[in-house]
Amino acid sequence: MEENRDALGIFFAVRYQFIMGFNGPVDLNHLAIDAAMRCRGIEGQGVFDKAAHLGRWWIERIRDKDGE
Repeated sequence: MEENRDALGIFFAVRYQFIMGFNGPVDLNHLAIDAAMRCRGIEGQGVFDKAAHLGRWWIERIRDKDGE
């Protein structure tokens, strides 16, 4: 599905654009997601939501690794 492919591409473009808290990353910067989508000419709330969801998944993996 093209929307999934677009979301994955956006996620890879911004995957280290974290909003940081005292204990590490708390979310991806949504402004970075929006900017990456505009640069690539991608529109749609679905792509944004999927990229943000991938960001939350990524942060959970980072936290799991740090907690080992």
